[in-house]
Amino acid sequence: MPASLMSQEKKTAALATLQGLRAIEPGRLRDRIQEISERLSKIEETLTDLAKKNDRKAEKELQVEQVKLAKELYEKEREQQEIGRNEDSYLGVNALNKAYEDAKWQRQRLVVEDVDHSWDYDARCSATETERKAARIIYKIREFERVVENDPAQVGSAADVTAPFGNNPTEELPSAYTRDMGGQFLTNKTRIDQMSKLYDIAKEMPKGALLHLHLNAEILPAELIRRADQLADNSMFIASKTPLLIRKDFDNAEIQVAVHPDNRDLSYRGDIFSDRHPGFAATKPENPDKSDYKGWMMWSDFREAYQKLAPEVGITISHVDWVKERMVLSEAEVYDRTQTVNGIWARFNQGTRAFKGFLNYETAFKWYIGAAIDEMVKDRIMYAELRPMWLDKVIPSDKQHGHDGKSLKLDHKDQIKIIIEEARKKIDEFPYGIKIIYCTPRSIPKSMMWKEVDNCLQLKAEYPDLICGFDLVGAEDRVFHVGRYIEHLAYMQEACRKMGPDFSIPFMFHAGETLMDRGGSFDPSNSNLYDAVSFRSKRIGHGFALPRHTPRFIERFKQADICIELCPISNELLHLCRNAKEHPFPQLLQAGIPCTLNSDNPSLFSNSLSYEFYQVMVGWTRMNLHGWKQLALWSLKYSCLNESQKQDAVRKFDVKWQGFCDMIVKKYENNWDQTKLPSKYISHNSTKLIEQLRIDENIPYELQPASYVSKSIG
Repeated sequence: MPASLMSQEKKTAALATLQGLRAIEPGRLRDRIQEISERLSKIEETLTDLAKKNDRKAEKELQVEQVKLAKELYEKEREQQEIGRNEDSYLGVNALNKAYEDAKWQRQRLVVEDVDHSWDYDARCSATETERKAARIIYKIREFERVVENDPAQVGSAADVTAPFGNNPTEELPSAYTRDMGGQFLTNKTRIDQMSKLYDIAKEMPKGALLHLHLNAEILPAELIRRADQLADNSMFIASKTPLLIRKDFDNAEIQVAVHPDNRDLSYRGDIFSDRHPGFAATKPENPDKSDYKGWMMWSDFREAYQKLAPEVGITISHVDWVKERMVLSEAEVYDRTQTVNGIWARFNQGTRAFKGFLNYETAFKWYIGAAIDEMVKDRIMYAELRPMWLDKVIPSDKQHGHDGKSLKLDHKDQIKIIIEEARKKIDEFPYGIKIIYCTPRSIPKSMMWKEVDNCLQLKAEYPDLICGFDLVGAEDRVFHVGRYIEHLAYMQEACRKMGPDFSIPFMFHAGETLMDRGGSFDPSNSNLYDAVSFRSKRIGHGFALPRHTPRFIERFKQADICIELCPISNELLHLCRNAKEHPFPQLLQAGIPCTLNSDNPSLFSNSLSYEFYQVMVGWTRMNLHGWKQLALWSLKYSCLNESQKQDAVRKFDVKWQGFCDMIVKKYENNWDQTKLPSKYISHNSTKLIEQLRIDENIPYELQPASYVSKSIG
């Protein structure tokens, strides 16, 4: 028989088989019967509403559809019964059901295996019943805040917005007031603060340790500026990169401030509002020669002149708010459609330089350390490792003077004494205190790096319990990469080895905080991640670029047991990703890499550790309360506390954690779905979605009782 005829016969047989299967396949009937039943229920609801409105025309049209559907439903149900009685079809139906059950089994097996090998498995399986209940409540609160939306009919302006997000999948275009949960942090921040129960809970959560925090960027700037106002001796100065003459100059100004106690009585006072102002690039503020201060304006003169001149160019905010805008990244500049990675980094560095002068003098530094600890205690943090940039070797004292009448300079040892003393004052609230990770720029000459390495080793020898690590910092898309200093780093490791087993300065490099990932060069082999692994780092900062490497390298990274200090909000604001939902932390965690959450530079980013925990919860639907706990426990495990301190810290954390879970259950178990807004503001669609959340079967598998015991299927 010709092949073409055989082919045609096979096609005919296949079509006949398919038609037979369609005739007996029960799933099609079940699906159609369900669709008809749901539509009939909807028609009943609508008819009731139409009867109240006395809309006879619409009512009649729906009744016609109702009759047709009722007839079809009757026929489909009879057809279903007939298949069940037909003995010839029984074997076929049975075979189809077996195929269906096999497919369902295989799918469930994949789900169970995935959950059983998830990064939070240990925390989930060791959870108490109260923790499990709290985890389900947290899930419902999060999803409630995700789906509840404003009724468009009730929202005429931003003032009417009372639901946090509610950007649900629909064909309708969202209103101008709709926001994405897990969307742009600064855009959502006001709603998070004012409307989110989930954020309220995150603030109460015990956090463990904060391991990635830059010393000069913990406190919001308003208080630092007010303290500058209170300096009575005219020792604070301000400079601007360019003269402030027109509105554009004010809007784009880059400023620096500094305390110069020995130059209070300058006969010449600089003026940043003058067209003769040379800009701070031409000044030498550390030089005692008064003539070199012509670019620096006394703070008191600046404050007085600003109040007069700013309104003349259309600026109505106070000098405190204007200076603050020069320091803190704003929503407008971060998310501007023309903003670039390099542009936002330049703006970030401007803010960092401005901050430095406000705290780099004795009284401010002392106050700042105490205030920073207070902020961490408020955020439920037990211990912190701070990163000072110690390229500047001294800060001035604004209250101590030597025999020659000149103000004293506080070197690193003096600053360390202040840190130790302020931490000692807070010992009851902050029991494990502070340690220091010595930081220096990755951009300095090699000759200078030798001095930095020696200085770090010297401070470690004198303060062995305080200096706990070494880091190279700076934008990774700029020069240089960590490997440029291979001799210096190898020397440091060898010096530590010779000093004995108790003398250790682990490396904690910034690495992978980049989209280019080539160490400020044209060569991807200069990635700082290679240096982090080859130098056996204890932790790295950010690690954003790690998922872009091969599975083999990621496995090597994992085998090295390097912990990643995640900083999701920092990565968003510095343009590595657009929002928390696009951050690669889920890939890093599911790869089995231990991670911690960190706030990085709260002063510039308007964030805190509570915001970071909130962001990862809304940025990944598989994050849950057990994940929060695992991240906190890792922060203690990979800290620089000694083993005895770690064990004690974990015991204290466990007590706080159980109290936290008790609070969630007691406060929210019966009112997780009670909103802070009148019911009239909730859309009808939200009400239906909330009803689905009330059904326990809709909770994800990993939060159901069966998932808390290993259920892997062989």
